[in-house]
Amino acid sequence: MTPSHFLPIYSAECGEKFCQFAKLVPAASVKPGDFLYTQGGFEMVKGVSSSRSFVRYLLVEGGNLMVNGVLASVQSTAAGALETLPFRFLDTIFPGSLEAPAIKQALRTVLESPMLRSFETLIARTHALPITIAPLLVSSSSSS
Repeated sequence: MTPSHFLPIYSAECGEKFCQFAKLVPAASVKPGDFLYTQGGFEMVKGVSSSRSFVRYLLVEGGNLMVNGVLASVQSTAAGALETLPFRFLDTIFPGSLEAPAIKQALRTVLESPMLRSFETLIARTHALPITIAPLLVSSSSSS
């Protein structure tokens, strides 16, 4: 995930299991002592590490996914759900269409194209380079 991907932090309203009332914070703002929702409930962040990597595109049905056992939002910009609106719209109008071999290949061709990679590189040089944030968790507060 990138520093701008949103992570839900523990909230009293949700308790031990993630719910819609969890506060979403950018991954860059997560710090040791915060509690994040995980596959097993919630866990305290022991530390945060970062590394550089190329950002790849993911399309998922829901708005969340697990990254190294930590619940994360697929959204990483202020555009929020608008980031994937064209894909969700196509799938709503033509359910399952994103799984059609021709559409899968077209998406792969576009999303992995040298032209898009060049554009990403240009953006990365213009702005801070994306880094991967990986919270290090300690499993003492989870009860599942």
